[in-house]
Amino acid sequence: MKNFTQIRCLGLFLMMISMMNCFAQSGLEVITVDHLGTPRFFTRLDSAVNFAQNDDVIYLSSGVFTLSDTLAVSKRIKLYGVGHYADSTTATGGITKIIGSLRFASASDGSFFSGIYLTGNLITLSGVTKMSIIYSSIESISVFDPNGPLGSNVIYISDCVIRTAIDGKLVARRIQCKRSHVNNISNVEGGSYDHCLINYLCHVNNTSFSNNYCYANALTTVNYNNCTLGYFINLLQNSQAASHNNSFINNFFTNSMVTSWTLPDALGNTGSGNIFFNTSWSATFVNASSSFSYSSDYHIKATSVAKNAATDGTDIGVYGTMEPYKNGAVPDNPHIYFKQITTNNNTLQLNIKVSAQDR
Repeated sequence: MKNFTQIRCLGLFLMMISMMNCFAQSGLEVITVDHLGTPRFFTRLDSAVNFAQNDDVIYLSSGVFTLSDTLAVSKRIKLYGVGHYADSTTATGGITKIIGSLRFASASDGSFFSGIYLTGNLITLSGVTKMSIIYSSIESISVFDPNGPLGSNVIYISDCVIRTAIDGKLVARRIQCKRSHVNNISNVEGGSYDHCLINYLCHVNNTSFSNNYCYANALTTVNYNNCTLGYFINLLQNSQAASHNNSFINNFFTNSMVTSWTLPDALGNTGSGNIFFNTSWSATFVNASSSFSYSSDYHIKATSVAKNAATDGTDIGVYGTMEPYKNGAVPDNPHIYFKQITTNNNTLQLNIKVSAQDR
């Protein structure tokens, strides 16, 4: 039965891809809503989301989808793009880009967002406790609870690029972020960050940081393990951005004004195994600069002190753990790596090669 289900799903997927390519030949971006095995096709994202029901899967082709206003999502859905790395999406005609912002309300609890470049903000409201955001590039993520300071939003972020910030709005308590490039983490009241590259930290409390590469300049309460941290300026002196009750384990602090740190400290921060080393990006990574670039290589150099320095014996940063950052951030649905479309006697002929993804 399992094999039959897998074959049926693959057949449905290939049928949808064929239809999407027919649209693509006419220069149109297309969105497919899979509702209980029956596909419906749209060219506007808001129309597709409005049509979808709980647990439907929405597939976005390559191309640009422009929103006229922030799109409100009030149902549990899965949104799949083809990816946001140009070199991994050539067969599908390029990346999937959404111009605009999305807001997920409580009724969307359990939603899934993957393989998409979002130019705006992804907002989660009160009651969203099980959302997953993976293999995507997003301007910022705001975890917001309009009902007060007791929000317990659980947002899982993995293998992503967060270009501006993860903002917990002083209420987010359980954000879990792994193997991601994050420019700024601010206003979070708990959670964990593991094997990330982090630029700035500001007002983070009760959070766990492990195996991260961080070049931060302000901090509050978070747990950091196996991170690399740099520009660590206001951690101890700035009362408005002081870091309280955080756990720092095997993080790499670079380009830091803090050359040492005795833990536990008076602010309740604890930790061990952290590295304080004033060094350059070029001395740490195979090929990288201080801001995210698709052309960079963020593997740790063999000569760096971050090599094999994580708590699990792997590298600090996104290429640590037994499941490192996924090159190309290819989504976990079947991936098209070859496509050939020809016509013969007014018949459209498709030659499509698809590879399964294990994660």
